[in-house]
Amino acid sequence: MSLKSAIKAIPLTSLDVTAKPYDFTPINPNGIPQNCFLLRVTNATAGGFHLSYGDVANTLLDAGATIELDALRSGKRNAAFKKGTVVSILGVETPGFVYVSGYYKGS
Repeated sequence: MSLKSAIKAIPLTSLDVTAKPYDFTPINPNGIPQNCFLLRVTNATAGGFHLSYGDVANTLLDAGATIELDALRSGKRNAAFKKGTVVSILGVETPGFVYVSGYYKGS
C-alpha cells in the first residue's frame, strides 16, 4: 500500500517588528510558495495588531496569540489559500516577532 499524499509545510516566515502602527507591513512580501489549506500566524509581540490576508482585510490578533486560518472550513473540497497570498500586519506598537507557517497536500 502506498501513501497517496502527504501533508507538507511551507518554509516558516518571520518578521522582526519594532513599531509599525500606521502601515500594512507584509510578513511574507513574496507571498506563500504553494497553495495552502492551512495558514498559521503567531503573534510573539507584547501587543495586538490587525492581520490582513488574501481578500480578508481585518482580523485582530491579540498579544501572544496564534490563529489558524483553515481554507477547508469553507466547505469546499480542495479549497486553498492561493500561491502568492501575502499576509500583512497593521498596528504593531510593541517589538517582537510575527510568524507565518502553512501546510499543503504534497504528493
